[in-house]
Amino acid sequence: MRRVLPLALLAALLAGPAGAGGFSFSTSFTPGDFRDLADSRLGGSAVALDVSEAQLVVSKDFPIVSPYAAAGFRRTVAMADFGDPVPLRHHVDAELWTGVVGARFTLLPLVHVVAEARRGSDTSFFVGAGVGL
Repeated sequence: MRRVLPLALLAALLAGPAGAGGFSFSTSFTPGDFRDLADSRLGGSAVALDVSEAQLVVSKDFPIVSPYAAAGFRRTVAMADFGDPVPLRHHVDAELWTGVVGARFTLLPLVHVVAEARRGSDTSFFVGAGVGL
């Protein structure tokens, strides 16, 4: 029962006539020429950083509240060269699953409040207000 419950909740969230449910898939990455750019602007950078992430988001719109959830995967590769006269090289290759659960509340026609919890290497919480569509 425990393994089926999240799928049942997801099906209930996406089904039904109240508003449109949806999903999106997004990716982000550090451009391949980022290290060359850092070398040219900093006169030779000792640190190289490559980050890439993919994320799937599902949501459901209701008249007052629009809940959403996301799951993603992030890979970070960092290299640093330090030390004079004895050089040291540090290398980090980290992979991390991330998750977000939140909701957007429409209090007035143009006033919105967003509340969410994010889980990555740490857990963080966010509450914000905005005006607009």
